[in-house]
Amino acid sequence: MTACRRPEAASESGPHGVFTSLLIQGLNGGASSVLGDVTPGGLYAFVDNALGAWEQRPVFKTNVSRFIALRENEPLVPRDVLRKLPQWFPEPESTYPLDPTYEPTAPEFDAANGEVFAQLQRCNRHSLIEPVDADHMYFAAMNSSGCRLTALGAYYRILALKEHF
Repeated sequence: MTACRRPEAASESGPHGVFTSLLIQGLNGGASSVLGDVTPGGLYAFVDNALGAWEQRPVFKTNVSRFIALRENEPLVPRDVLRKLPQWFPEPESTYPLDPTYEPTAPEFDAANGEVFAQLQRCNRHSLIEPVDADHMYFAAMNSSGCRLTALGAYYRILALKEHF
């Protein structure tokens, strides 16, 4: 991975160059997967997305059969929560039903449901699930709607089924 192509100049800013600063940010968690892993591909994507089309263009060349983690950060969603995705969503298209007993501010709140709801909300914050027919998980619960997996959530559901973490 290089900061720019051969005819370009790498931009300098602060104590490090722009590229190096982005690499450090990525390694410190900005390029982490939901599992907390920073791979070379994820790191390159992080740097590439941060630089605009008219700025220096980083270059990434590789000849690998699989990516390894360059760094392991704290997972965005705990592994034990990710392992529950197949239980909550038996099929990728399943909807997990919600009602006011999941919402702590509701008079009919149930603590056990509230614990599940907190885990579902964490998955929602990291784009693994989304509320059905509502803008926020709160409204999905209060209106007795539900939540479903996003494409990313379906991917992590498969990883959980295969016991990859």
